[in-house]
Amino acid sequence: MRNYSQGFSIIEVMLSLTFGLFIITSCIEAYLAVKSNYQVQQHLSSMQANGRLLTYVFQQIKSPEKIHGYASSQPPPFLKGQKPISDILVTDNKQQTAYYITNTSLFVKTAGKPREELVTNITNMQIRYGVECPTSQDICAYLPASQVTNWGSVKSAEVTVRLKNQILQRSWSIYIAI
Repeated sequence: MRNYSQGFSIIEVMLSLTFGLFIITSCIEAYLAVKSNYQVQQHLSSMQANGRLLTYVFQQIKSPEKIHGYASSQPPPFLKGQKPISDILVTDNKQQTAYYITNTSLFVKTAGKPREELVTNITNMQIRYGVECPTSQDICAYLPASQVTNWGSVKSAEVTVRLKNQILQRSWSIYIAI
């Protein structure tokens, strides 16, 4: 009578464990790659939505009668109590409206009304003003507010906003015709 052993040999068990470990490791790596890609897509989608909203907000400034810029250190009087950290764009269509950044959000404030948060995750906003040439109606240069001497010669504004989230950052430039 022969004695047959039942079960798996040590080599079969080791091979099974190795293959099982390889399969589990591959599944975990695939899961982590998909999760990382999903997070990047979510952040990109959020940034694009903020960029579209910025474009929409600044496109709503339709040919203001007047435009004026201020440095954050010298805001206009109706922004008293606000603490802007960026350049300030003020438009005037019968009432003054200011666009500025505080903390990491773009705000709009109309004289006599409370401020309103428009877009979040903004780290910087720079505004340059297109100044008309003295000899023609073309724009000679885009200057910061501190270098504009005649606000009547300003014919456009270039607003550059820097958006940033945990993964991505991007600058958006918007032009406003006056």
